[in-house]
Amino acid sequence: MSVIEKSGYVRLVYTATHELGHSLGASHDGQGAARACKAEDGFIMTPEVTEEFPGKPYCKNAWLFSRCSVNSFKVTLRTKIKSPDKVRDKVSDKVRRTCVRKHGLYYDPEYHEHVKSEPGEVFKVREQCELIVGRGSDLCE
Repeated sequence: MSVIEKSGYVRLVYTATHELGHSLGASHDGQGAARACKAEDGFIMTPEVTEEFPGKPYCKNAWLFSRCSVNSFKVTLRTKIKSPDKVRDKVSDKVRRTCVRKHGLYYDPEYHEHVKSEPGEVFKVREQCELIVGRGSDLCE
């Protein structure tokens, strides 16, 4: 499961694609299993969020996955096809059961901490509106 905030169509598509990458087993470029790919190359799985999108020379990779991400996808998909209920742990090399609904190969405890709450539990609707639109904003029914 991935949670994203809609803030413009281009950003929505970019963020959804990035989160789908995590769901398919990819780490951020420059981190974890993707250490060999540099974050500053600006592929979809870069950990830095930027306001700029393709069209700028330094954003030429913004709509592409790095070779590290592609390799992670292949490993995840091959593992799921060969053994849909079991995944080999990369650290301990032991076979463990996994459930796609709980979390995939990429697991971020901080993210998990945020999504274990029910929607609206962390911020009430009015607080969310004020954070996004500005002070005094409220839900339109």
